[in-house]
Amino acid sequence: MAGLRKPIQNQNCGVPLGWGKIGKEVHRQGLYHSQQLPVPHIIVTLSRTELLRKESAGAEFRWHPNAVIARAFKRLKALSASADHRKRTSPPFSNEYRQYKKSANANFEPHVSEEKVTAQRTFTLSDVFNSSIRARSYNMRWISDPEYLHEKDGSIFLHNLITGNNSEFLSSITFDQVAAYDYVVSADQKYVAFKSNWTKIWRHSFTASYSLYDFAGSTFLSTPDIPHQVHLFAWAPTGNKMAFVWENDVYVKTSPTAKAIQVTSNGKHNKILNGIPDWVYEEEMFSSYEAMWLPGGKYLAYAEFNDTLVQNIEYSWYGKEQYPDTVIFPYPTPGTPKPVVKLFVYDITNISNITEVVVPASVGARYAGPCSQKADFRYRLGWAAYLASTEKVIVASFDGQGAGSGVFKCGMAVAPVSKWDYYDTIYTERYMNQPSENLEFYNNSTVTARAKNFKSVQCLLVHGTADDNVHFQQAAQISAALVEEQVDFEAMWYTDKDHGHDGSANQHVYTHMSHFLQSCFA
Repeated sequence: MAGLRKPIQNQNCGVPLGWGKIGKEVHRQGLYHSQQLPVPHIIVTLSRTELLRKESAGAEFRWHPNAVIARAFKRLKALSASADHRKRTSPPFSNEYRQYKKSANANFEPHVSEEKVTAQRTFTLSDVFNSSIRARSYNMRWISDPEYLHEKDGSIFLHNLITGNNSEFLSSITFDQVAAYDYVVSADQKYVAFKSNWTKIWRHSFTASYSLYDFAGSTFLSTPDIPHQVHLFAWAPTGNKMAFVWENDVYVKTSPTAKAIQVTSNGKHNKILNGIPDWVYEEEMFSSYEAMWLPGGKYLAYAEFNDTLVQNIEYSWYGKEQYPDTVIFPYPTPGTPKPVVKLFVYDITNISNITEVVVPASVGARYAGPCSQKADFRYRLGWAAYLASTEKVIVASFDGQGAGSGVFKCGMAVAPVSKWDYYDTIYTERYMNQPSENLEFYNNSTVTARAKNFKSVQCLLVHGTADDNVHFQQAAQISAALVEEQVDFEAMWYTDKDHGHDGSANQHVYTHMSHFLQSCFA
């Protein structure tokens, strides 16, 4: 059945559909186009495709004629017929299916090739979060063409692929001296910057302390001019020059023992950022926290982000104190002022030579929202595997579009957008232009205007109160609209959690969604 992994192309939007275990499970159950069979519950996000499903056993399972899934199922049958001739065993059909076959006396007989299964249990929800079933991996960092570094038991080892030599590069004792969690080696391999005191800011950004270690002297250097809680640290691609960002200003050191030189002095919290992007550029443009480059080691290029005219968003951080804190940061929404970006080039050998250049247009392929293509052939042991294995739920994932035909029984929205006017300007205007140019579509795309349609659906609303990406404001507006229409719904919020629901909230949200589906499909 390995042939089931070949992708099927969606001609409407160009999104490939990968078929792995889900396709195999569908094939086992005999769920083909327009066949009258008892079907399992189905979760599906539709894209120009409507799934018509009736809840009672024996209900018709069919797809609209223009559906890509109908073509996929047809291809699955053809692939199954040409499968290699392994020993065949009776397919594990349910008693309901056998009774259906006996009573209906149908001519349909699915052609299935099966290997004998020896497993005695299903893949459970606990398996999703523990490490009992995981693929092995090998961590490595290339530092030259034939050499790489490998971590084992807290120490770092150097491997040479040409000579075959293997030696200890950094001892775990050295890490423990500064409570380091990571390291960065200089290009000449004479120094190491150890990272400690990691503190998260946004999705990619963080602050950390950096301790410089000298290999020749086997000792840590005294570097009082590198403050704690540095936003960004980078070695030059040659030698051992370095640059770092502290309190939104850029500094350079021509060597680990040289005095730090301050390159910028206009950095100001939530106003002007040098060398690091603001929130919207980090999230929607760079997908990283670096806006500083050291090509060749002679010149330092850095970007300046001016958020002076950008309006702020605010939300509460509850923490453990008697009163919550208020988090405030610039967040441009559609039709409002955007950050002003400038690019500077700094000559490390001539501090008087600073050149301002216009940021060039960015050309190339990157992630996009509508009609973005993503296909892979990895089998993941995650929440979807648990649903298929234990709960007998087929999970099919498509892009977030649908015809709104009222075909859903259960709906779950985690950190959803209720109104595009509330989301960030770069992502939204990329696809919808400004509200002044496309007001009709801004108004027609709101979820809140369709709140009454949720009366026939069991729905769950989930959001983190510290979501810096899709703000809690979005879920609050959906909740208000549902209450206004007297829609009964379930809600779960996660205090001080952001868009990723990290820590204990990650397992809790998947457990809660599992319980919701069990209740909804009961």
